[in-house]
Amino acid sequence: NIYHYASLEFRSNYVELGIKDGYIFRNDNPDNKISYWELAEKVKEKGDCLKAEASFFPHTDKPDPKTGQGEKVYVAYTFVTQVVEVEVDTDTGIVQVLNVYTAADIGKAVNPKNVEGQIEGGTVQGIGMALMEEQIIKEGITLNPDLTGYLIPTSMDIPHFTNRLVENEDSDGPFGAKGIGEPATIATVPAIANAIYDAVGVRIFNLPITPEKMLKALKENRVFGM
Repeated sequence: NIYHYASLEFRSNYVELGIKDGYIFRNDNPDNKISYWELAEKVKEKGDCLKAEASFFPHTDKPDPKTGQGEKVYVAYTFVTQVVEVEVDTDTGIVQVLNVYTAADIGKAVNPKNVEGQIEGGTVQGIGMALMEEQIIKEGITLNPDLTGYLIPTSMDIPHFTNRLVENEDSDGPFGAKGIGEPATIATVPAIANAIYDAVGVRIFNLPITPEKMLKALKENRVFGM
């Protein structure tokens, strides 16, 4: 795709062109060159876009059928840790997530802003899982099939985020990247549950931690405010 549009730009056969360090140039005159960015802009002006295809087959090992273990069962391992600050209203049972501090070992952050967006989006999903989202089923029928009864976080429920990207690059990943998405969601739920325990001394293991469950636990543990 790049060679096709570059050959039109240089008015030459693509075999006469070379690519190096982000530039396309004529082999017989390397100073006659155009950057990927410039070519992409020219293609965009024509109503098209540059396309690329690639395949990647990383080395992995099959897990032992008895133990489930192996030398390299997964391509890479992403590690995330979170600290959550919550506010628990002991009169209403409402839990509000105020601040979330995340450290994520995601390999090379190819696009740091996108990585932070993934962390924050995954964390909000975790907040929903921990405090709100519950599918109610009776005799095989979902009783809350819409967003009136199946609650999810809104913009009013978004906490303040502080993110730290730890770039321990992985040799098998593209440009040393690992990945980020679900790890943030997975870390959020226990972090919220632990923060609630730290705040009011109550452990709740049945998700979501709704105000009703919170009030019941507070009453059973005779927490001040009930």
